[in-house]
Amino acid sequence: MYFPPSVGGWVDDSSILLEKWAIGMEMKALNYCLDETDLTFISMQLVLGSEEEGVEELKLQKHGGEGGWCHRWELKPGDQVARIEYTYNEESGFLSRLRFWTELGYQHILGEGHGRRVLYRYDKYKKFIGFLSYEIDDLTYAFGSFDNYCTDVDGPSYDTSLPPTSNAILVPEPVEWEGETLDTNSGSN
Repeated sequence: MYFPPSVGGWVDDSSILLEKWAIGMEMKALNYCLDETDLTFISMQLVLGSEEEGVEELKLQKHGGEGGWCHRWELKPGDQVARIEYTYNEESGFLSRLRFWTELGYQHILGEGHGRRVLYRYDKYKKFIGFLSYEIDDLTYAFGSFDNYCTDVDGPSYDTSLPPTSNAILVPEPVEWEGETLDTNSGSN
């Protein structure tokens, strides 16, 4: 399956992050919608916040389509995202499920589906703070994420003069897969 560049486009949180993000802001909640029939992923919006008093919530871009069964997932105080797994439908190539793991051991799954999976990892030095997605007709074809440069804890020396950046390699134009596909659904998760 090949999609010419005119069919879709990138949606990303970078402009909001560059304008409004501050050190100490991290994920506090996630607004998301699932398809009411098959429970696959439709859309989501990340909400950032801070432990400091007086800091308002910062809602980032909405990624995905319209409608669905909508919810809000809030992290427990002091918790943060440790891993995010994106699952793409084998037939369509579109995102069908996301799975989040937190430092306190919680797991939250958005959507249903099996297929190819991509995993991002985070820690106390590299915190998850935003998304970028490639969308075609209100469906999400590719996802990446942004992380911060944390300066408020002891850790690696990051260049704090730089804005938050993506920890994903930008996805090239989709092309037909011509290699061997590994079975990611067998064995234990």
